[in-house]
Amino acid sequence: MDPKQVNLLFQASQTPELTDAKRQKLTLMNPWTQSGPVAMLMQRRVAEIDPVQAKQWIQDAGATLSLTTAAASLGITEMTMAASEELSRMAPKTDEELRQEGIEEVMSRGNPFGEPARIEDGRMIPRGKGNLTDQHRLQMLDPALAEKMERLSNPQPAHNFTDREVMILRSKGFAVPGEG
Repeated sequence: MDPKQVNLLFQASQTPELTDAKRQKLTLMNPWTQSGPVAMLMQRRVAEIDPVQAKQWIQDAGATLSLTTAAASLGITEMTMAASEELSRMAPKTDEELRQEGIEEVMSRGNPFGEPARIEDGRMIPRGKGNLTDQHRLQMLDPALAEKMERLSNPQPAHNFTDREVMILRSKGFAVPGEG
């Protein structure tokens, strides 16, 4: 094990859920090659601290999800507390993965800033309301996307032509947009 991995195991072992006696029995082994409550605790803590290293150790150990947890993660069966805990230990997510999931969740409900007013079948459809919570969440997760979605929900008002612009357009034979 390299020094980074040793440090990770040490950090994971500092949880108050372990007694000093149990800490003394820990070795420099991949937690996913071991079983029992202490191994499960170390797996959970490693997955929380460094999901990338946890994924590598899971792969190295050849560990897999139980059938019940895999089915629950796919929505085939109910997600129980035990399945949820196993999923967090055996399939940890990095911050970037969690951020992407958050963005996808917010955007799955449509534009959080609302939809612009529009005309359909000759009827005016008023501006759709947004969701303030989703707006704030999107701004935290991806400020550039939030700005883009806000712009899309609030299109720029039509250009107000000055008298000079109107005169120029008419002199060239163009109609003035907005005049009926």
